Amino acid sequence: MDFAKSLMVLLRRWYVALPALVLSLGLSAAVYESVPAKYESRGTIMLLSSNTGASAGGSSTKGLTNPLLSIDGSLTLTSTALIQVMLSPEVGQDLYAQGATATYEVGDGRLGGPFINVDATGGSPAEVQRTVQKVLERAAIELHKREIEYKAPAGTYIQIDYLVRPTEAKQLLGSKIRAAGAALALALAFSLSSAFMIESLVENRREKRRRAGTPPRQGGFTARRGRRVREPEPAEVDLSQTAPIYGLTRDQVANLIDEVVRGDDGRRGDDADERVRAKR
Repeated sequence: MDFAKSLMVLLRRWYVALPALVLSLGLSAAVYESVPAKYESRGTIMLLSSNTGASAGGSSTKGLTNPLLSIDGSLTLTSTALIQVMLSPEVGQDLYAQGATATYEVGDGRLGGPFINVDATGGSPAEVQRTVQKVLERAAIELHKREIEYKAPAGTYIQIDYLVRPTEAKQLLGSKIRAAGAALALALAFSLSSAFMIESLVENRREKRRRAGTPPRQGGFTARRGRRVREPEPAEVDLSQTAPIYGLTRDQVANLIDEVVRGDDGRRGDDADERVRAKR
């Protein structure tokens, strides 16, 4: 069915398609409102070398005062290790108990350096901001705890710079729009199929009525508008117009049939048979 025919079907069955369309819009709006809203917040920290470098003293670190100029691969390895610590189940359970109840992700933010990025999504702006803040603070605590465990000199402790503090939470509309769009697509498909289904039923009924207008012959009866009318009996055969049988004339055949039919006990029929054989 091409576009023009489909459009004509929808126009003919507007009383089905239009209410179904209104129902579809209402259903999609209801789904949009029923899907809970989600919010997102993020934050990023960067690891920096200390002012004295990797050593507590010595000529190699003399005059080193700008940590931004000493970023190297070791800080990237440290941030990677710290990310793995933050993704451990033990740390996650501890953070959840402290109020970091939103869903969060920890990574380098695809920045390719000594960065730790945290993205959190949840049901309220306060929840996601609180989660980002606590995860970033926990990263600094884990780093400092390991520096103490490795007995690093206090002057060489890695510094943490908050490049992006927990951002203001913003609402994510993607999930709500996807859910409403899926509901709208299903409802529109239902409305269109309803219109074409009604059209098909009407066409089938019309075709049956059209076929009923030319009644078929069924066992001597004719179906006319739901009634059965007996066909007229066939006319009697004129024996005078039949062809000769076994050399007998038409009149002789007729006389023999009459004699057989009028026979009292069948003897006349036998005599008639004998006369037929004699004449043959």
